Amino acid sequence: MRAVQVRVDGGRWQDAELAEAPGPDTWVQWIHPWDASAGSHTIECRVIDGTGSVQEQRRTSIRPDGTTGLDSKFVTVL
Repeated sequence: MRAVQVRVDGGRWQDAELAEAPGPDTWVQWIHPWDASAGSHTIECRVIDGTGSVQEQRRTSIRPDGTTGLDSKFVTVL
């Protein structure tokens, strides 16, 4: 994995900060500081792999070849 990018409410993609990976086949923690405003927001993330390929946006089922698509979360800030 080369990078993780995050966007809020369909805005521009921004690079997240990655923790050091203990090996090539491990999960990597990341953070994205965000100055949140009150209201409802959609947060999306995507991965850029070691070859520079960007994660596919279109969501597909896990069958037959594994799932694809961006992860997103809907949050409400009070």
